[in-house]
Amino acid sequence: MNQVFTGTVISLKNAKTAAIELVFNYLHPKYHKPIRRKKKIQAHYEKYDLKLGDKVVIKSSRPYSAIKRFLVIEKANKKNQTIKASLSNKKLMLTGKPSTIPKGKLSDGKPAKLPRSNKLSLQWEDVNPAKEWLKSAAPPEIEDILLTNNNFCEQNLSSFTRFPRLHRLFLGTDNAARIRQGIYNRWYGSLIHLLTLTRLQELDINATDISSASNEEFEANIGKVEDIRTLIFDLLYSRYYGVIVYVRIFRGELVKGQKIKFSRSQKIYQVERLGVKTPQEVLKEKLGTGEIG
Repeated sequence: MNQVFTGTVISLKNAKTAAIELVFNYLHPKYHKPIRRKKKIQAHYEKYDLKLGDKVVIKSSRPYSAIKRFLVIEKANKKNQTIKASLSNKKLMLTGKPSTIPKGKLSDGKPAKLPRSNKLSLQWEDVNPAKEWLKSAAPPEIEDILLTNNNFCEQNLSSFTRFPRLHRLFLGTDNAARIRQGIYNRWYGSLIHLLTLTRLQELDINATDISSASNEEFEANIGKVEDIRTLIFDLLYSRYYGVIVYVRIFRGELVKGQKIKFSRSQKIYQVERLGVKTPQEVLKEKLGTGEIG
């Protein structure tokens, strides 16, 4: 299975070879904590016109520990442009296709008018964990928020109350390779905060880490928000089993062998094993409404 790494060109050896610095995260096999690593490699680039500072995408079937030399690289996709805005000396990354990038700037913590877009999309970006950008951003025009496949530090779920017109909220990770590297977003706080978003119609929380909210009774209040059907996932990576998720069933039941469709990615996955921790792991054939497994 090919893994994808992003890197920056730091020097050009000759017309065909470049030195590239990779920045990636992986999950520590013993402590199960994400560790950030940098590694310098050499790569051929006959097909591409590279310059210093260019972002590149590198694919290989070899794991991070065996990275020495790659022959297959491509320049980073420029269809998704990136702009930066200053928020009280903090930086907010807004990414998306040109038609969805808002005009204007956000400065001094004050929201600007965003006439072209009501969508804030932050996907596949490495975010500096020291900057809690979500606390600073509060544009009232934002209706859609997509936060997927990132690695920023724990954020409080109450931050979303700053978006009163929010209709759709996507959190989590849908890329197994990034999960194995420890790249996924982390949250804490109460899910009840999301009930204050009276216009929220679509909520997708999958393959993420919610440290304190995953055990709270949200089922009794979920009917207050229309059209929400979701599973809350915590996750870890096991060398033996692969990706393991902890779930709470809101409605219906989850059965071994059942196929699950993620609304964010539209990908379909099959449940291979089911069980509960009481406190040891016990395998079961199905999980019902209200159960945690």
